[in-house]
Amino acid sequence: SPLLVVAPTGSGKTAAVMLPLLALLDDELRATSSSEGSARGVRVLYLAPVRALVTGHGERIREMIDGMGSPLRVGVRTGDTSSSERARILRSPPEILATTPETLGVILGTDARRILANTRAVVLDEVHILAAGKRGALLSATLEILDALVRRGDRPPPRRVAMSATVHPLETLADWVSPETLVVRAGGGLAPALDLADPVMDAAFPSAGWTWRTALPTVARRVAKMDGTSLVFVGARARAEQWTLALRDVLPARMSVACFHGSLSPEERAAVAEGLAQKALRAVVATSGLEAGVDLPSVTQVMVVSSPPSVTRLLQAAGHTNHKPKYTPRATVIPTSAHDLVRCTTIIHTSRRGEIEPVEM
Repeated sequence: SPLLVVAPTGSGKTAAVMLPLLALLDDELRATSSSEGSARGVRVLYLAPVRALVTGHGERIREMIDGMGSPLRVGVRTGDTSSSERARILRSPPEILATTPETLGVILGTDARRILANTRAVVLDEVHILAAGKRGALLSATLEILDALVRRGDRPPPRRVAMSATVHPLETLADWVSPETLVVRAGGGLAPALDLADPVMDAAFPSAGWTWRTALPTVARRVAKMDGTSLVFVGARARAEQWTLALRDVLPARMSVACFHGSLSPEERAAVAEGLAQKALRAVVATSGLEAGVDLPSVTQVMVVSSPPSVTRLLQAAGHTNHKPKYTPRATVIPTSAHDLVRCTTIIHTSRRGEIEPVEM
């Protein structure tokens, strides 16, 4: 039956969902000959809302497979995937394919859809993002096209398994996944620790074009004092680049500061990911592209400059701090004006009460 898994951030949802699927695939692969296995194509589709999450969880799934000592293969296909890698996936389809909804739509619209004809399960990560708005309507249609493709081979449609830490309203999202979805809700997560930084500003209502600069000394001091990597969320790509340059100017040269947003090249994003993995970065200034469930185990501090647009975004950001079970999610919100101070205070109180905004379907 279809499944919706709701559990706190950093609690191990991905492993809980993927390991049973991998175990079943591994048993089947070992029971068949290599020639039969090569004709099977993709068996599990892993869908995530952003490329960074697809890439990160592709690596995590590989680590799970290596830990099992299994011959299963994982492929990652997004807008960043090279033509040679796309051709390799077509020649020798992996058993697990991680991708985005948009790339799935592209695959289904070309001859490449043949590699998906034997799909057995579709995993929907961060389903509250996938289901929202027009994108959710398009993905719903895309999944129906996938179901029809699989049915043409006289096979049952793929089972849908969805995951999220912030789901509201639960019944509506469960119904979006599929009728008769079974909901598994795991409690026990620690409540996030959300702080409001002391507002430091020369004027209560600074000029709009320079509002963000009022928070620069506060952010720089916190980065300098905290060991490990600080993650600084800002609202826009241009602002992320401004913040990166400003922090590089005021922090010692030994403290490396990187920028992350969706317009960077694949090579630049990979360099940031490598720096995080090696714990070589003192700070990363990022947009929402790093908010949605991306595992960043080296992050010890999260700051959100100016009031985030929703409780969900704030909770997702806080979940990056020590992204492991039994660690308290933490985030500090930094106001930039008197009006922003009121907004920041409001969203912190709302987040502490767990009042998550409903997804707009």
